[in-house]
Amino acid sequence: MLTQVICFGMSLPLSEHDTIRDCVHVYCEWLSALHPVPKVSVPKPVCEDPNLYARKMISHFHNLFIPRKGEGM
Repeated sequence: MLTQVICFGMSLPLSEHDTIRDCVHVYCEWLSALHPVPKVSVPKPVCEDPNLYARKMISHFHNLFIPRKGEGM
């Protein structure tokens, strides 16, 4: 599903900061499925099972903090 693509996008090299930012933005929009009235941009499957997808999305955010190969300290 699309969540796997976005998860991968969050693990891209930091030089791809625009793509990483866009992936985070998409997930922030989709997390509105947890609100009583989600944003219209939220896909239907996410609206139908928001708790499941919210857990997946939140677990994918860890990719933002994993050291990237070749970009070490």
